Amino acid sequence: MLVSDYVNFVSLSKLICFFIREKRFSWLGSCASWQTRLLFTRIAKFLSFQMKTMRIGLISDTHIPRDADEIPPQVREVFTGADLILHAGDIYILQVLDELETIAPVLAVRGNGDIWLHEDPRLKESHVLDIEGLRVGITHSLDYPEPSWRSLENAMKAEFGGPVDVFVFGGSHKALVETYKGVLLVNPGSPTLPLGVPKLGTVGILEINQGKAEAHIIQLH
Repeated sequence: MLVSDYVNFVSLSKLICFFIREKRFSWLGSCASWQTRLLFTRIAKFLSFQMKTMRIGLISDTHIPRDADEIPPQVREVFTGADLILHAGDIYILQVLDELETIAPVLAVRGNGDIWLHEDPRLKESHVLDIEGLRVGITHSLDYPEPSWRSLENAMKAEFGGPVDVFVFGGSHKALVETYKGVLLVNPGSPTLPLGVPKLGTVGILEINQGKAEAHIIQLH
């Protein structure tokens, strides 16, 4: 299953759970018999989402093996239970994505240090995901605070082809969660090289539920 299919599957499953929970079956019209309702109830119970918040692990600038030998084990502790992991670039080796994929499905973008990485279906210059009506974009870097020569609107158009609701990026090794011009900006920092210093750093968690997004920075210990 492709990661995009997985995201759509999760969103559809939550939608089914919403209709079950709120008993909103009018959209089914005349087919909303008790058998149909029972079927949807069984589907919802089987999927076991019950309006569960979608939890996305955010990581960037791992710089393995140049600046660190491995992903810190604390990352696995934080990301356990995540529905998806997004890596914002400077990966250096694809084995990093392989290891993260033992925790949850992974998507990643190329950083300036990834130009030699082989093609991989998980890896693009940027990704845009539609999750519960929100557009989540991820790319390696963003000039922020917004410079005079490149507005946030122009950055979103260049990287994602248009506006997004959540803009995930890396590059600076500096963790950030901030809302600017109505866009949630999230930089998870680096778990291995925060602010360019080789020590335990940070990752991020993005939570999406019922069309609302919240992000948090997690300091690794």
